[in-house]
Amino acid sequence: MNILLVTFRYMVGDRKDLKDGVLALHHFTTEWIKAGHNVTVLHLYLHFNQGTMWERLTKKPRWFTSRYYYHELDGAKIHLVETRLIKQLPITHNRVFMGHLARKYSKKIKDKPDIILTHFPTILDGFADKLPFDCPKAGILHWTDPHQIRRWGMGMFRRMVKGYDALGFRSRAIQRDLHSMADPGLPEFMVYSGAPTFGPPPKERDEQGPLKVIYVGSLIERKGSDLLLRACHALPESVPWTLKVVGKGLLMEKLEGYIKENGLQDKVTLTGPVTREEVLEHMADADMFVMLSSGETFGLVYLEAMSQKLITVGSKNEGIDGVIVDGENGFLLDSSDEKGLTALMERVYRMSPEERKRLREAAYKTASVMTEENMAKQYLEDAWAAAHGESRA
Repeated sequence: MNILLVTFRYMVGDRKDLKDGVLALHHFTTEWIKAGHNVTVLHLYLHFNQGTMWERLTKKPRWFTSRYYYHELDGAKIHLVETRLIKQLPITHNRVFMGHLARKYSKKIKDKPDIILTHFPTILDGFADKLPFDCPKAGILHWTDPHQIRRWGMGMFRRMVKGYDALGFRSRAIQRDLHSMADPGLPEFMVYSGAPTFGPPPKERDEQGPLKVIYVGSLIERKGSDLLLRACHALPESVPWTLKVVGKGLLMEKLEGYIKENGLQDKVTLTGPVTREEVLEHMADADMFVMLSSGETFGLVYLEAMSQKLITVGSKNEGIDGVIVDGENGFLLDSSDEKGLTALMERVYRMSPEERKRLREAAYKTASVMTEENMAKQYLEDAWAAAHGESRA
């Protein structure tokens, strides 16, 4: 199958002057290529009119112009188009320019696509529907897309929908957010990320002793590491606990200050950054993984935690909601629910070994099938079916 992936963020190789791409998209294309598909990426990199005057004059295309580069990465043929938009202009101006780019750079595509998959369809509004290819088209919404719709209004949404045969969603939360505004009236499907192939099942836990909690991720406000620390500190004396925080970030100094101020040096460990192998080792020694983040499209670290049979806690209405089913294979809380988290950790500590084991096995069963290979295969199958009228959501 010839697949054309259209996106405004993709891996950019050695282009240090460009922002990093969405790694999950590269994982999808890599797995499709391994499966024998022919993959072309049209990477429409948007420079907005921010930055210093020098950056605007030297590092970005002039307004409503574009630069073209071609490169290959792990078998994918990548057409990088750098352009510049003016955020303050009416959306119709940018939409017309997008149509111009689609007509111009579609001539670079040598392999006629069998399906077009456009990620961030609201940001690329006016582009995919002007590509002159007679094949099914699916738009895949990320967490930024509902925000764009709210910003630009339902008129933009209705125009966008007309350009696609199906819509995909990177999470159930994004799907619910869109449906709270309007019913797109198109077949729908889910696009979940996968994790690298997991090793053998982890060893069984000793359910005795303190509740061992772990956090893995960037130490930034929206990830909730500080909230977790406070929630652990609020546990009653009858609940012994330890917390291991794995990662680095701007909150490190704040966490260190809280630990010292409250005499928690014997209970809390800050590891700093470690390798993925070390992450899995730390997880194997824990009971419970917690990350109450906001603005999270998915979060592969949840799958890694579930693959290690950790009782896993994520945020309601975020990317992992729908993969974690509350009370079945983990738990979901509002990202700001500090008291609720303390109560949940006490509840987990007081669970019977049988109940903990049930949750651990359910988590492992969920994660074990969500590998990069399986999710890429599922994505393509569901997109193809939905684009031909069969909803898979």
